[in-house]
This record gives sequence, structure tokens and C-alpha cells, in this order.
Amino acid sequence: MGLMDKLMRNYEIWKIGKYTKRRAALTPEFEQRDKEYYDSNYKDGIYTHNQVGSESGSISRAKSFKRALSRKDTKTVRSSEVYNDNPHGHY
Repeated sequence: MGLMDKLMRNYEIWKIGKYTKRRAALTPEFEQRDKEYYDSNYKDGIYTHNQVGSESGSISRAKSFKRALSRKDTKTVRSSEVYNDNPHGHY
């Protein structure tokens, strides 16, 4: 029985590893930097000096994000609760 338990445990570990490992094809491309770069350019997760065009880009992204939040969603969200509440399919 110990052999079957060991095989099943190894299979479960393999499945977990298969579905949780980082896949290179699905990750966005970015430049990897060394520790010295981050130590010299960041403080508490914020750039220590301004990057070219970074402020205007972040402001426009913030405005578009606010605009997107202010829009009303016209699409009806259909969930299992909606289907269960109305068994005849009429909304």
C-alpha cells in the first residue's frame, strides 16, 4: 500500500507543479535588472527620479480609468442565480 500512496502523492505534486509553474510564453516581456539598479532607482516602490513621459502617461491612464468607472454597464450579467430565479427564461 505504501507504493501506491507514494505514486499518488507524486502524481498530485506533478499536477500541482504543472498548473502553477510560471510559463515563459504567457508572461509579459520585461527587462530584468539587477539589485543595484533597483536600489539606485526605487525607494519604497516609487521611482526616485522622473522618467521621461511617465507623469503624463499616468495622468491620462488615471483619467481614462475614472471615465471607465463612471460608465454604466448596460449588459445584463447572467448568472446561475438569474436563471434559477426565473425558470421560464424571461428577464
